Amino acid sequence: GLNGSTEKVSTTHSPMMFLNTLLMAPLFSAAWALISPTRILQTHPCAFLLAVGNLFSYLVGRIVLARVCQEHFSWYQPATFPIIFGFVNALLGQMFVDENYIAYGMCIAFSLAYLHFALSVIDELTTYLKIRCLAIPYPKNK
Repeated sequence: GLNGSTEKVSTTHSPMMFLNTLLMAPLFSAAWALISPTRILQTHPCAFLLAVGNLFSYLVGRIVLARVCQEHFSWYQPATFPIIFGFVNALLGQMFVDENYIAYGMCIAFSLAYLHFALSVIDELTTYLKIRCLAIPYPKNK
């Protein structure tokens, strides 16, 4: 059964769906780095790697949260579109926009998206558990 239960649950999605979503980001980013006309990984490594790292962290966080909450997680994630766009743009020889703008835009956007996601999860958990974040309650002296 699903999650170790004895009840049989039929689903159209396999556990490989999570893996497919996670593989899209590194595969398209590696392909983009390999075919980049401006050698994006050599010219702007911090922006490129920070963008890809934050995207990957965001996707992993969403997958873990979906598994813990037993929620549906779609393989279709719009957050992966900028990486795919960067790859297609590089494939076409920067036909649409300069790669540097894409890399820095992704770096800013994915950093903000991951920060928002992390803070939202922390806020929801601390509110639900009625605790303060990063605070250790001391026992009251009687």
